[in-house]
Amino acid sequence: MNKHQILLLAIVVCCLTTSFVLSPRKTTIYLKDRKCIPDHLRCEYLQNPLGIDTSNPRLSWQMNDDSYGAVQTAYQIVVDIDSSAVAKGNGNVWNSGEIASDRMLVAYAGKPLLPFTKYYWSVKIRDKDGVVTSQSAPASFETGMMSKKNWKGAWISDGNGDMGNDIRVKPAPYFRKEFDVRKKIKSARAYIVAAGLYELYINGRQTGDHRLDPMYTR
Repeated sequence: MNKHQILLLAIVVCCLTTSFVLSPRKTTIYLKDRKCIPDHLRCEYLQNPLGIDTSNPRLSWQMNDDSYGAVQTAYQIVVDIDSSAVAKGNGNVWNSGEIASDRMLVAYAGKPLLPFTKYYWSVKIRDKDGVVTSQSAPASFETGMMSKKNWKGAWISDGNGDMGNDIRVKPAPYFRKEFDVRKKIKSARAYIVAAGLYELYINGRQTGDHRLDPMYTR
């Protein structure tokens, strides 16, 4: 056996030894550290949005899986008005059942959504090895008016003319209404539409941190 053959044999033995040593190590790291969870839940590409006015909002998520060749093979979405039920994987408003698909953007297809209602939803997925993840943390979306027939407000103005003062009058009108609250308030929503811009105050304190509401629309 000449020197070239000895060198080649040494390289082959070294490669085999390296492969033998590294392969079990990679497998151990894969089994120990691997995780797969659905996260970054969004409704209409927004995080826990308010005022959703579409009857079939789009729900999306991301697959957080650090394994090699990760892919989603199935998903199941649940929707309910009870956050604790959703956290347990129950949905009386919509339960999609397990659907074999790698899609991570799905249009809502459950019961008709009610106006002015907060819904909670979560998703669990199946990974490339057929393992089903735990239920994701619940996300939420809140519907708005949904339809003009649900509008029960009445237009108010500064009282000058049919539509109030025109744009040449500089002072902004100031509207105030006093009312008594006889029960403890858990949560509340104010639905406001204005032919211009507004600021809302309650008991002398401005609500929120926005300026120049509402944003431009048609």
